[in-house]
Amino acid sequence: MAKVCIANIIGPHGLDGTVKIKSNLVYPEDIMHFTDITDSLGQGPFQIEIIGKPYKGVIRAKIRGIVSRELAEKLSHTDLYVNAENQVDVHVFDSVEQELHNLSVYVRSYERYLGKVIAVESHGAQDLIKVEGTVDGGHKKSWLIPHTPSIVTAIDKEANKMLIDPPEGLLDL
Repeated sequence: MAKVCIANIIGPHGLDGTVKIKSNLVYPEDIMHFTDITDSLGQGPFQIEIIGKPYKGVIRAKIRGIVSRELAEKLSHTDLYVNAENQVDVHVFDSVEQELHNLSVYVRSYERYLGKVIAVESHGAQDLIKVEGTVDGGHKKSWLIPHTPSIVTAIDKEANKMLIDPPEGLLDL
């Protein structure tokens, strides 16, 4: 059975068994909706209750049965998996790509058209937006743009437009 890694337990947070979890999900709080979370060896299921709001994909959570810092430390660096066939609702992983796909991308500082979003590549901690356009002479070129608020400054779905403000040199690669 195929498994999908949805998160990693970073380590303990405090003394009461609370842990920090780095989520691979588009919406980190969705981790609570999975009922059959296991580790790489199939141990589990882990029942997770989120504490507070996610911050940069990291959540604080309580895991049933983990009541001390010592127990939480034993789970440090544990990847959390779900059964891909039964548990993962595809839109959980693909919603960002669906929202951004085919948007026209413009560079804010030059107010020039760069190209269209053709894919969103997820690499755990950082999504990369793949933009394809043409350069001088009509040659096709693609760029990987980090999906961060400092670079992707505006998305207007009604106008089918994305504005980016890339750091110097990003588009020269």
